[in-house]
Amino acid sequence: MPAKITNQPSSYLLDLTVYMSILFHSTLADVPEDIRNAFYISSVEHWSNIINGQLLSPAVKHFNVQYIENLNTDVVFSITYVNDLPIPGLSDFFSPVVQTIQLMRSQSLEEYLNDKIRKQKYDLLKKESVIILLEKYVSVYPFALNFFLFFFLGYP
Repeated sequence: MPAKITNQPSSYLLDLTVYMSILFHSTLADVPEDIRNAFYISSVEHWSNIINGQLLSPAVKHFNVQYIENLNTDVVFSITYVNDLPIPGLSDFFSPVVQTIQLMRSQSLEEYLNDKIRKQKYDLLKKESVIILLEKYVSVYPFALNFFLFFFLGYP
């Protein structure tokens, strides 16, 4: 877990975007457009799945506020890069992780517990995933344990 919040994207993302830029502008320059577009879509979908999977990965036992903020920096950087690609809408692949970060950054989980608001703001999040995320977050911030137990498990 990071000890501080950084305002720079992770170094692996900087390397990835340089690699992808070179690949897109040189290697794929002579490939037919439909194949090139399929490559864009496949690459961005994989990229977003990797970032989204970080939080739910069994390798991540717990995370703190700094982790969420740094992940947000990575996602904003990723979306900015993807928005400059020639296919519109590719940033939509990042919507689930954006919603996850919004939920984890919120000061109150009451919005998520309200069915109407959850369907508007967090429609891409699965309850099972949210429970896993909260368990990882609660392991760092035990004061949130009572909230978690009461609202999700029904314990007094």
